[in-house]
Amino acid sequence: MKISTTKKLALITTLFGILIGLSLWLSYNSLNHSSFYQDALALLPSGGLGIATLFIILAFATSVGLPRQVAAFACGFVLEITTGALLATAAALSGCLLTLLTSRALLTGIVTKKYPKALTSLAQFFSHDTFTKTLIIRFLPAGSNLLTNILAGVAKVPLTPYLLGSGIGFLPQMFIFSMMGNGVKLADKQQLLISISLFLVAAILSAYLYKRTPNKPQLT
Repeated sequence: MKISTTKKLALITTLFGILIGLSLWLSYNSLNHSSFYQDALALLPSGGLGIATLFIILAFATSVGLPRQVAAFACGFVLEITTGALLATAAALSGCLLTLLTSRALLTGIVTKKYPKALTSLAQFFSHDTFTKTLIIRFLPAGSNLLTNILAGVAKVPLTPYLLGSGIGFLPQMFIFSMMGNGVKLADKQQLLISISLFLVAAILSAYLYKRTPNKPQLT
């Protein structure tokens, strides 16, 4: 029996949520009785230089495949929820731009040969309403952010609406995972449960929106 896209995404989201819950539960007590937080902060310079260093590291890391959720978790752990979410979003968006420009300049021939169907599908998908469709894609927790950016770069997707849709679409998960990171730092069980619940709700809603989007490409 063929499983619908929404069911697949719901299953992936649920499993992802369970893994997150288990990992946070295991770290809940240990982080409260260790110097892990102080050790992590000691790796960064203090003040604005530390924030700038974290931004540069995460921008490069997300450009080569680091999940944006991990970036948001790290920023929420090191900083506060709102500051961490905004910094992670800016870093992920910078990484997205770096990947787009690099793929356009250096990877067009390779990607066109290796992923011709995916490239054609994505180009057709983003040919109209680029901002709205990018927004919906970015709401999804599933798929490869790196491969999507590479294909979008090679397909010469309109840059401004793609980046604008990406930036706004990143925000919900960035705030949720920044809240998770901050909850781990503070050993706040209630905050962790709230953030995990918000993630599951947001992911299911985004899966529903994606299913209703016409002419959608295959998730990569």
